[in-house]
Amino acid sequence: MLRAAIVGASGFTGAELLRLLAGHPEIELAYATGDSQAGTRAADLYPSLAGAYPDLVFERFESARAAECDLVFLGLPHEASLALAPELVGQVRCVVDLSAAYRLKDAAQYPPYYGFEHTQPELLAEAVYGLPELHRAELAGARLVATPGCYVTTATLALDPLEAIAAVAAEHGAWLHVDGAMAGAALLLPECRPLAAGIGSADSIVINAHKWIGAVFDCSLFFTRRPEHLVRLMSTSPSYLRTEADHRTTQFRDWGIALGRRFRALKLWFLLNAEGVEGIRARLRRDIANAGWLAERVSAEPGWELVAPAGLQTVVVRHVPAGMGPDDVDAHTLAWARRINRSGKAYLTPTQLHGRWAVRVSVGALPTEREDVEALWRLMREEATVPAAGG
Repeated sequence: MLRAAIVGASGFTGAELLRLLAGHPEIELAYATGDSQAGTRAADLYPSLAGAYPDLVFERFESARAAECDLVFLGLPHEASLALAPELVGQVRCVVDLSAAYRLKDAAQYPPYYGFEHTQPELLAEAVYGLPELHRAELAGARLVATPGCYVTTATLALDPLEAIAAVAAEHGAWLHVDGAMAGAALLLPECRPLAAGIGSADSIVINAHKWIGAVFDCSLFFTRRPEHLVRLMSTSPSYLRTEADHRTTQFRDWGIALGRRFRALKLWFLLNAEGVEGIRARLRRDIANAGWLAERVSAEPGWELVAPAGLQTVVVRHVPAGMGPDDVDAHTLAWARRINRSGKAYLTPTQLHGRWAVRVSVGALPTEREDVEALWRLMREEATVPAAGG
């Protein structure tokens, strides 16, 4: 059993790693840090982790504590990982960096892409890119592993550069899957299709029709140009399942694990008959316009900032009171978002970007109109200016 530490466990990547390690048969979580959330139970910050970690409390980082572990994951901002890795590499069996601090081999690429100078050339040369399909031999015994990355595109509804990614995938013969869970709905709008340039090179695409498109949960659309791989992996053909029509029809039971499935396509059929394609398009355009309206108000309001561009229907914001330090802003952000959610008047999602908390506003429910977004903006300003307890 390997003893593992997660440094930065309270952040987005750290929390995802907590979830993944919860069921790992060969790893024991021995230490989980989160300086800005030190003393906070993981289950209070992330209720979905309560079952796996009912008593886990985030602690402040201590190098000696981390060095007692076999495996240390760094779930920190890039420059923090850059500075901390030299303390730990060689002290533990392996350090896995979840940031981009050791991801690119060319140090000259860090200033233009990540905005900082790389100051650890020896460790950069030693780091192994953690993609087993390409570097399996080098990963065995590696002291420092640089992960391919956990890009928080969902947090801001950011879009990956598909054309460039498709070129890399083609060069290495890799399967290119495009997760269009939410933003894939925008492909229904001709004016938004340039945002997905290169998607025609994908091997598979998933769009959750039960999200922005508006179908009843659950209903996802899965497209693939290479179904033979699914059939080879998951098909089953006992005698009692064979029919004379097998060669004339597509047996979707061979595309997945379940032999039987619900008639999910009926949900989409009902939606198309109720609203029509143009009706759905009009609703998507409404949501984009309402999100744009909110983004404009946030940008113009003193003390508020737009954390990421709002190109579609997701707006990521932060309220920064004058004179408040970054850690206090994090606590303030979580507090006002929690008050809104507990009020039942709206539901917002705290998210992390560049290691700091922000609030994600997703404008996409079927009945949401401009007056609802206006009411939300008033509520956000009210709750964000509530005096701190005891202050």
